[in-house]
Amino acid sequence: MYRRILVAIDGSFHAEAAARYAIHLAGACNAELYVVYVGGSLAGRDSLDRLVWHAEAEGIVVHGVVETGAIVSVIESIVGTEDIDLAVASTMYLSTKTVTMDLMTALPCSVLAIRVAHLGKMTYLKKILVPVIGGAWADERAYLTSKLANVFDGAVTVLHVRTISRSGFMRLTHEKKDITRAHAKRLVKDFVEALSSHDVTVETKAAIERDATDAIITEAASGNYDLILLGATRRDFLRRAIRGNTVERILRKAPCDVIVWRPAL
Repeated sequence: MYRRILVAIDGSFHAEAAARYAIHLAGACNAELYVVYVGGSLAGRDSLDRLVWHAEAEGIVVHGVVETGAIVSVIESIVGTEDIDLAVASTMYLSTKTVTMDLMTALPCSVLAIRVAHLGKMTYLKKILVPVIGGAWADERAYLTSKLANVFDGAVTVLHVRTISRSGFMRLTHEKKDITRAHAKRLVKDFVEALSSHDVTVETKAAIERDATDAIITEAASGNYDLILLGATRRDFLRRAIRGNTVERILRKAPCDVIVWRPAL
């Protein structure tokens, strides 16, 4: 599914750390890798050289690209010219003012925005949490999740959160909670089945909470997860989530790495 992967770097620690994910994915997908630096700093060029060396050591066909100009325009041009399937960029937060956010709204290919919390744990991603709403884009999300799980030999937990008002929550009986949880698990059935087709063992959980973000953070912390993989099922879903501060809150509060995935437009 991913034949050509592009990772954008800027010479920073966070960008280089996020690029390690791109290298692992390229290896798992047997994909070509394009490491792109737009700028003129020595730090950026040194970072590119290190990443290219690392990818070559893993037996990956890799292209190091140094360009100047407007970052988003340059990367958008490379994505079109080289027929890129997946673009990867680092982030500490998402807002309309960040380059990563601009890439997520502009690029036609699938995009990953990655926040690395602990670089040293990247090779020990044993527990991956995947919050899912509905079954849209189940095949690609399952493919991406399976590659990450297989690379790191990690276990996957699919979490569906049903949000409910405070008054509604107070009126819920144990029987109604069980019915709601069973319904939530049916909503992620397509995704779980798609994951199973990739030989990934999946645990399914459902939570009933007043706030989806708090439920995800609580599960990530209490379960000692190493990675949260968030999916944006549509282009406008991500925009709404950011305006509502959902993704932003998870990026800021999550105790582990976070990947925000947006499928191809």
